[in-house]
Amino acid sequence: MNEGIVDDQAIIELAVRLRDLRWPWSASGVPTVARALGWTVDSASEGIIELDTGLGPSSGSVELDWEGTVNTVRVLVTSFIDSDEAAERAWLRDAFVHATGLLTAALGDPTQRIPGSSPQVRWRGPDSTVGLSSASVSLVIFSAGNHYLDEDDLRGQRGSA
Repeated sequence: MNEGIVDDQAIIELAVRLRDLRWPWSASGVPTVARALGWTVDSASEGIIELDTGLGPSSGSVELDWEGTVNTVRVLVTSFIDSDEAAERAWLRDAFVHATGLLTAALGDPTQRIPGSSPQVRWRGPDSTVGLSSASVSLVIFSAGNHYLDEDDLRGQRGSA
């Protein structure tokens, strides 16, 4: 197993920086934000801008809507795992619990917890939300506009009803 997780202080600093970030949430602002955070833009295509956040190519991404408005900024905080291996899945669950504890200590109690096979914890601010998400192969810290998350959550509820 080759699991790796960003160190504790880096996880906290990333979440705090994303929480405190004030910007126009537009594709044109991404290069400036990337430079301010010490990241580089790897590539851009329709709907996505890939970033190197210091963990290698495509270690971060910016997802855009069709008008060029930023929906989410996602940054890997773990390496990818083999989702078929039980020990690696257990490691990823433990990493999620550990990172949730770190962020709760730094940001306060989450405003929302979403359980399930891809759990999330979120800290909602006035305009945007910082969160931690566990997918089947990695752990990601994200920042998303509240309007986007609200719409996405509604779509998810309709799909499961």
